[in-house]
Amino acid sequence: MIETMRQGLRDGGRRGMAAARDLGWRIRRACRSEPLPCRPLVVMAVGLGAGCAIGRLVPLPLGCWAAPVWWCGAGAALAGWRLTQGRAAANWLCTAVVATGAA
Repeated sequence: MIETMRQGLRDGGRRGMAAARDLGWRIRRACRSEPLPCRPLVVMAVGLGAGCAIGRLVPLPLGCWAAPVWWCGAGAALAGWRLTQGRAAANWLCTAVVATGAA
């Protein structure tokens, strides 16, 4: 590929431009065929932050007893996580992280 680009520069740039264009298309195709990497820590950090925001902005009417209610909700969500599989389990786990952040 490099030799083709060098040869293209000697030919007035026509072959070099074609080689560069071909290389660009190959890189784009490779990037599009690869799936996005899994980033579970980022999802958990966003869930924890969202839980903190929910806990501060939407207080429960129980006053000082709000934290134990959130902890019980997180425990119930973890129980749901253990009892299910697949996407439902992921939803339960995210719910537990959000409830933990709100506590």
